[in-house]
Amino acid sequence: MIHPRPGCIIETPRRKILIVEDVKTTRDAIALLIANRGYEPLQAHDGREALETARELRPDLIILDSELPTVSGYEVYAELRKDAGLKGIPVLFLVADTESFDIPTRSVPPAQFLIRKPFKAYDLMDRVAKALG
Repeated sequence: MIHPRPGCIIETPRRKILIVEDVKTTRDAIALLIANRGYEPLQAHDGREALETARELRPDLIILDSELPTVSGYEVYAELRKDAGLKGIPVLFLVADTESFDIPTRSVPPAQFLIRKPFKAYDLMDRVAKALG
């Protein structure tokens, strides 16, 4: 076993959280919250970039907006669940307060992973902590 020198700080890798949100101000605000809690924020502005980033960087958690350009959050979620390497990543799904989930063909996470917009910062961070265990 190798022991570090006295006074040497050993850094453990920070857990990566991918924030997928097309509104830059919202995405940046979430990234700031994430970084302030010691996580490493990754960002994507649309569904295609989200899938590419998830495949390349394998985040520990994904915060995913349902309404995205190019590929919707619902489609991204469905693709994540089909991919053997990504299906185990927890997803917090951001949904508009007016959005309905009565469409049976939509792939949606369980209710405990749905976060209605607008959300409170403390609620989001509590859900992040719970999702990461």
